[in-house]
Amino acid sequence: MVSNSERTVVVTGANGVLGRALAGHLAATGYEVVGLDREAAATPEGVGVEACDITSTRQVVALLSDIADRGLSLYGLVNCAAVIPTAGLWEMDQDEFLHTVHVNTWGTLNMSREAARLMKESSEGRIVNISSVAGYIGGLVGGPDYAVSKAGVIVLTKVLAKELAPDNITVNAVAPGALAGPVTQNLTDEEREQVVGSIPLGRFGDTREIVASVSNLLADHSGYITGSTLDVNGGVYLR
Repeated sequence: MVSNSERTVVVTGANGVLGRALAGHLAATGYEVVGLDREAAATPEGVGVEACDITSTRQVVALLSDIADRGLSLYGLVNCAAVIPTAGLWEMDQDEFLHTVHVNTWGTLNMSREAARLMKESSEGRIVNISSVAGYIGGLVGGPDYAVSKAGVIVLTKVLAKELAPDNITVNAVAPGALAGPVTQNLTDEEREQVVGSIPLGRFGDTREIVASVSNLLADHSGYITGSTLDVNGGVYLR
């Protein structure tokens, strides 16, 4: 069995709250982690974050080529980068809608497709997409454009899983419910109370619960899971 230290995992959106937590945890688990975001930085855990626009095929190809040139073996991709607009149906405009879908849905497909080209060379890979319960039921917090973009991620997960299965590359998604963090902190007390009241477990999710779910899907023992979406939403949506 190949050790984690011999495997590279790319995490997009690594400067965000969830992406940073994912990158730090995976590095602590032994993976070689490459973080991506709009601006280069480093996480508090010391994971390097490289600048890359995930919607630009040119930039993504250059970044992945550099990873290969460094002799790193790309094993995993966690598509965590996303924008979460909160404008409602009547306030949202066309440009905002298209931007959200461009980043959240096209960005996920763009990264996955180019990463899969490298994974195919070693006939092994794991792709985990961060979707949202909003993709099933509409936004708890995000706007309608966010819900549409995350529904697209769920469908893309199935499409990619079928396409890449012959190369032993699994593709799965995690669909969180509302998480404790900057987005929910920006709600009014009344809005927070309303959202929490709609969740059977009666609380917001914890970032660590999403990190654990993603980490499990990357592991060797999850090699027979593909095309699935894991719901981590406190019971707000059951299927």
